[in-house]
Amino acid sequence: MALPLDFRRSRPPQAQPQGISRAEPLASWMSSNSDLFDQIFRPESLNDLFGSEFEKLEGAPARADFAIPVLQRLTKLWMRGRPLNEIQASLGTANEGLKNCIDARKFVVRVIPELAYLFGIPALLRQRQIIASKLVGELQPALSQLGRCLRYGLENEEQAALNQHLRSARLSRRRLHQRYVQIAPYLTQAVSGATWETIMARIEAALSAELNDQG
Repeated sequence: MALPLDFRRSRPPQAQPQGISRAEPLASWMSSNSDLFDQIFRPESLNDLFGSEFEKLEGAPARADFAIPVLQRLTKLWMRGRPLNEIQASLGTANEGLKNCIDARKFVVRVIPELAYLFGIPALLRQRQIIASKLVGELQPALSQLGRCLRYGLENEEQAALNQHLRSARLSRRRLHQRYVQIAPYLTQAVSGATWETIMARIEAALSAELNDQG
């Protein structure tokens, strides 16, 4: 999906350093730039998710006002590793309609990739700034892993590191969250200014410590 020129100029927000709170500034940015809403999402993606009531709305601000609070709620559930039936229920579906989770699946298949693209833009802009300014350094993991966390439904960069360590196991999103809880007691304390490499090393050390503890 091509990045709209106006969207590039409006400078999406920087990532927040801790967990699910990173979704908040993005929602605020979309709300304050509601005139760009139709440039962020493919119309068919949201029309299919929200139905005729949403499709009849006129103007990007009206559609943004309707969609953003719902997308924010669904995104938090997704990144927290909640099951699809809980995501479906948050859309107002009665218990008898939770078996197939059709709307939750639409959100995951059609909307999540577009949100992940959006979440990845701050890292791209910062990387270009570093290159243009010839600065020495690397992106903070909270920023560089933001798009990945959204795409795979991960709550923070530590879970992103665990996902990378266990990629050959091809764990489901919910199973990855469970594994993170299991190794959490073995994680050494995080330090300020940690790099992606140090986070990866902490996760690897926690996995090793858990294995040794199991004998």
